[in-house]
Amino acid sequence: MFARLRRNKQKGNKGRDPVRIPRILHQIFLDGLEELERESARPGTKFPKEWRLSCLQVHQHWEYHFWDLEAAEDLLRERYPWFLRTFQRYPNTVMKGDALRPFILHAYGGMYLDMDVSCYRATDQMIASHDLVLQSEYDGGHDINNAIMASVPGHPFWQKVAAIMTHTAEELNFDKMDARMILDGTGPGIMRLAFKIYAYDVAMWEDSYVGSWVVDGSRMRVWGLGTCWTKEFDMGGNKKQPEGKAATSHQLLFGVMALGSAAVFIVSSALRTRVVDTFTSCFRQN
Repeated sequence: MFARLRRNKQKGNKGRDPVRIPRILHQIFLDGLEELERESARPGTKFPKEWRLSCLQVHQHWEYHFWDLEAAEDLLRERYPWFLRTFQRYPNTVMKGDALRPFILHAYGGMYLDMDVSCYRATDQMIASHDLVLQSEYDGGHDINNAIMASVPGHPFWQKVAAIMTHTAEELNFDKMDARMILDGTGPGIMRLAFKIYAYDVAMWEDSYVGSWVVDGSRMRVWGLGTCWTKEFDMGGNKKQPEGKAATSHQLLFGVMALGSAAVFIVSSALRTRVVDTFTSCFRQN
């Protein structure tokens, strides 16, 4: 099922709109919306419904696309038939969900968010004036995450990602799956390699991918992550405003993404059962 849940109703702006990337929010749950609702209702779920609804609430002026397995295969069959067999060979929904993301953004443009992302405000400012927006694992260094990313439709970066995934899939032994194979086969490892090829001058000569870059006439932004402490954040679903300029790395216990001093996201991949005082990874505007 492909669910286009809201038509894009952009507010009137005087002058030129600085947001080039289409205001389309994409999320993937390949087992379908009904299974997502059941999963969201389970105690300790990684996908609280209120998180997803928070993103819809602050993006009411955006269009929302929900992708399940049927919609994913329909897109590949119609637009990218050469990748369909590779997609179907992936042995689990994690790899399939990872692999689908670049094709969605190439076909439609917009912003992709993982299901374990909660939003505090709209992300228009985060993507304004850029054609491709990515997120680094760290405040510096040479890493790219695939939990939050955005682009204009048809951006050539996604062609690099797709080509590398296709080549890599031919060499994977799906009978011996482990976490590293997922990361390097369809996840952040693929993103890092694609960025290294696409933005060669940045990858070779800059100390960090973080920053604003122009590659072949395309304006690109990589947001970086740092580290901080966030105290007494209610993991039971009752959101409290985090202290300081906090943000997250997708793999950590939990965290909050901030643009300047205002929080945008919280991302979690852990059980939300109690108030915690934990080390998180922080996002800061450079």
